[in-house]
Amino acid sequence: MRKRPTEKKSKQRKPVNSEINHDDISDPERLALNADKLKREADNLQGILADKEVYIDNLIGRIGALERMIVDKDIHINQSEKHIRDITQEITERDQTIRQYQEEKLALETEVGRLENIIFIILNSSAWKLTGPFRKFKDMLTYKN
Repeated sequence: MRKRPTEKKSKQRKPVNSEINHDDISDPERLALNADKLKREADNLQGILADKEVYIDNLIGRIGALERMIVDKDIHINQSEKHIRDITQEITERDQTIRQYQEEKLALETEVGRLENIIFIILNSSAWKLTGPFRKFKDMLTYKN
């Protein structure tokens, strides 16, 4: 596993001009210059490679952080979806309760109408009208005591 450096990637390195004349193989001085150029180019390439590794390590760290954020968001989404399901279930139950109450209200209103009709019939009956004076007399006796 690579170490994640804390510093940002270093300055961008450019390849050294490595034009080597292969006809100069017999000249030791030219060979030394070419060897020096190759050594500088190799050092430069190693530096570039190190910079790329640092950059890759930084990207890996950022990817890990993004993956953790995604996991956190997934957890939050799952919790939100569960909350929505719970609320939807509660709304469904309340709607059902409201329908039951509306049905009960309608049944009670029907019963009240039926009882009001019975009272109206009784109050307008001839028997009620004929016994009215007796009820008044009874009430007078009851209130005197």
